[in-house]
Amino acid sequence: TTLAKLATIPTIIGVKEASGNVSQMADIVRAVPDAFLVLSGDDAVTVPLMSIGGRGVISVASNQIPREMADMVEAAKASLPD
Repeated sequence: TTLAKLATIPTIIGVKEASGNVSQMADIVRAVPDAFLVLSGDDAVTVPLMSIGGRGVISVASNQIPREMADMVEAAKASLPD
């Protein structure tokens, strides 16, 4: 895919994935190298994305509830295997 090719360019380190489509997100996570950041652009699917290899969120909700969003991401990260 185009994104998999872009992920090989050293100056491109990640992507904001905001489709809301978990199946598409899973395809992206599988297609890119482990070091490439796949970040949720949709607050509602942050935890599902992190459970399949996503690394965090570019959040809208964090403007209103920053502590809660940070806690949610940290809890999701802590629950994943290393």
